[in-house]
Amino acid sequence: MSRSSSRPGFTLVELLVVIAIIGVLIGLLLPAVQKVRASAAQVQCASNMRQIGLAAHNYADQHNGSLPPGYLGPIPNQHYTGSNAGVLLNCQQVGVLTFLLPNIEQDTIYRQLKTNLSIDVLDSGWWTRNPDWTLAHSLIPVFMCPAAQLRDGTLGSTGVFAFFNSYAPDGIAIGPHGSGIVGFYFGPTNLGITNYIGVAGANFTDAIHASLTDGPGVDLSLYEGYFGNRTATKLATIQDGSSNTLMFGEGLGGTYKNQDFSWCWMGVGCLGTKFGLNRNGGWNFFSSHHTSGLVQFCWGDGHVSALRPASTTQRRPAIKDWFVLQQMAGKADQQPYDPDYLSN
Repeated sequence: MSRSSSRPGFTLVELLVVIAIIGVLIGLLLPAVQKVRASAAQVQCASNMRQIGLAAHNYADQHNGSLPPGYLGPIPNQHYTGSNAGVLLNCQQVGVLTFLLPNIEQDTIYRQLKTNLSIDVLDSGWWTRNPDWTLAHSLIPVFMCPAAQLRDGTLGSTGVFAFFNSYAPDGIAIGPHGSGIVGFYFGPTNLGITNYIGVAGANFTDAIHASLTDGPGVDLSLYEGYFGNRTATKLATIQDGSSNTLMFGEGLGGTYKNQDFSWCWMGVGCLGTKFGLNRNGGWNFFSSHHTSGLVQFCWGDGHVSALRPASTTQRRPAIKDWFVLQQMAGKADQQPYDPDYLSN
């Protein structure tokens, strides 16, 4: 006697239902995965900034309580006026992050540099000699935010900024009263980049006392920050309190998505907050690629927090959002503000 057996199987309809269910589950899972990745990137970014802040404090401990300079610009301090570009090219233009290399386990790079790093000595630009130029192509993970979607040293940008200086338009603020910033950049190159930069207050040192483009009429010199040209700010002298003053911030170095520029860690040392926080990026803005739209900062005491861009770019006429950001950036303005006003 023979017995036949049959295996139960899926009908076509059942198979299509299973495929549809799997598709729905994948559709639900992908946003969750992306959200987790975005959150992890923001956490790693904050960790990077804490390391940079700690490195700055370690530097101060090793240098009689003084922080490193924001950058090594002209001696005496001069601002770009549109007719003196040469003076900006005849100095080291090494930025603050370079001075922190020994304290982030990058001493091998630091010890090879030939550019004079003294704040009292004038030397030629870091890009004019080797091995400095070659070393500047090093990609240093601590200097790069993972949310910036780094593909290579240029992020596909058309240029990499070698340094920043304060800018004073001819006829408006010639001399020691800067009212903006100017940068010197190279074309497409794989120089090592950074997403972190020192906070120069509203607009570097010796800023304009009555800015035509801020306020108008705001005294930007009230909001001088930790870093500037050949500064040696002592942590113990911060009148507004280190926990109330921004020390380092993050930025894209160029516009969002269509990356036109990047910042080089060797020379781009500090940036003013007068232009505000811009979610769309830009070479002169503090900004980020975080999906939250938040921009993270390391404060003078080493803690890291995220700020909302809000309307901080509105500076003429200036509104509360803009003023609070400048008060956060200034180290001795003695103007109280609500610490939670721009917080997430």
